[in-house]
Amino acid sequence: IAIVTRNRASSLKRLLWSLAKQTRVPLEVMVIDNGSTDRTKEVTLSFKNLLPIRYYHEPRIGIPFARNRALKEARGEILAFLDDDCEASSMWVEEILKAHMLYPKAAAIQGGSSIINPKSILGAIAEKNKSLWYRKNLQKDNKLLILDTMNVSFKKKIIDKFSLSFSSELSQHGNGEDTDMANQLLALGADIIFYPAAHIFYWSRTTLWGFLRQSFNTGKSNLYQRYKWGMPFGYHTWSAKPQIFLSKNPFRAHLLRTVDHWGGKAGRIGKIFENILIFYDHSRLQKRSLPPSMTLKNSFLHAPKV
Repeated sequence: IAIVTRNRASSLKRLLWSLAKQTRVPLEVMVIDNGSTDRTKEVTLSFKNLLPIRYYHEPRIGIPFARNRALKEARGEILAFLDDDCEASSMWVEEILKAHMLYPKAAAIQGGSSIINPKSILGAIAEKNKSLWYRKNLQKDNKLLILDTMNVSFKKKIIDKFSLSFSSELSQHGNGEDTDMANQLLALGADIIFYPAAHIFYWSRTTLWGFLRQSFNTGKSNLYQRYKWGMPFGYHTWSAKPQIFLSKNPFRAHLLRTVDHWGGKAGRIGKIFENILIFYDHSRLQKRSLPPSMTLKNSFLHAPKV
């Protein structure tokens, strides 16, 4: 089990308690500290007598760096990720193992989740958003086009075989390293299976600013995914033009990144904005060479099947 955390000692403690109460003891619990200045290390080491816990300090700030540290340090055959603001159900570990036995060819198992604070308006919106996100990307035979590292487990042999990693560029473009990993797996022909019995509980953002910031970062990441992968596997809304993403005008880029997050009607509004802005500013759009990593999609799209 890998937990990426930064300055959330109190919520990390609740999560570790939930792991200490599992019906099946995990092989290892790695806490990847991504530059905390609170009591994170102290809280982690206080569970040494209750869990097979290991503490790592990752100095490079950014979730992708911390998740890649977990990929490097993991010793087991199955690596499960949990967010530090979650709490696992008592049979979570047991259900993950059962899921990988039921789906031996699956590269990843996506667990289910429920919100702990649904009575808040922001919590209700977040829960509805996540439900629609899963529903839109759920295919036949419980196969998913996306994954969420809040509660996902991977077969380590597949990660190692194809040298997969979380894109460090996403540390500069909000979030979405999990979506990028899903696209990598799908490009290889691997399956991501939805298995809601491997269930966790999570806390949603409690402040309007936190909620808007998370939504903005998600929209920013979605646009980056469209730029990197062309028409990404996990999304079926409007397709943004790379020129808008690369534009030097922050208002245009930020507007589209934010609108992009909401899909549906908002996605159609985003398409209108997109066309207007391209028409208005076509002559001034700056042409730039693609970053070297953008050519990754070519190698993944032509990679051998799993």
